[in-house]
Amino acid sequence: MWEGNEGISTQFNDVEEFAQLCRFRDCSHEDEPHCAIRKAIEEGGLSEERYRSYQKLLREIEYSKRRADKRLQSLERKKWKNIGQNRVSRR
Repeated sequence: MWEGNEGISTQFNDVEEFAQLCRFRDCSHEDEPHCAIRKAIEEGGLSEERYRSYQKLLREIEYSKRRADKRLQSLERKKWKNIGQNRVSRR
């Protein structure tokens, strides 16, 4: 994990190769049409568990980066503050 995205690319190169085959570059791999990740999972070329592990490691790397970068911490706090304010205003 400490190697960041380079380590993930090494350990999960199969997942990243499938992702490159998606129709859209910003594919979230959830319900977009022509998602190569979803197709690989459905056809058995990639396990759902492996894909979820890949997602979890990406989240952990991003969390580590935010913890190390004060500017990113500030942006994260502002994001969640806005989310909280939006929920209150909807009530």
